[in-house]
Amino acid sequence: GLELLGKHSQIPELLAYFTADNRQYLVQEFIEGDTLEQELDNQGIFTENQIISLLEDLLPVLDFVHQNQVIHRDIKPENIIRRASDNKLVLVDFGASKQVQRTSMSVTGTVIGSAAYCAPEQAMGKPQYGSDLY
Repeated sequence: GLELLGKHSQIPELLAYFTADNRQYLVQEFIEGDTLEQELDNQGIFTENQIISLLEDLLPVLDFVHQNQVIHRDIKPENIIRRASDNKLVLVDFGASKQVQRTSMSVTGTVIGSAAYCAPEQAMGKPQYGSDLY
């Protein structure tokens, strides 16, 4: 799915991808910074204001991903990096992402994602765009 996404400043650039030994490899731009998981570990739970600013920063990125008919399917604190250079949030790890065919939205597929953050419909193998918001 990542190679089909247009360029966005808050998504790592895909530099190359190849298959070797029946495994797929993605070579992506390195994003310098801490993940939100590290921030949570260091400072404890976020305040309401921190969460609002986080959503204001991240929701346009998700909108961009969804406009390109891609569902990320594994959004969680460890897949969001606060870029050191400009403090912007960068959405990483599109390894589980899925390109949506209009017909496949209702078809049950493979269950992918992290249990603690997985939307119920995604857990049943039917991810929707809204599953990324869950």
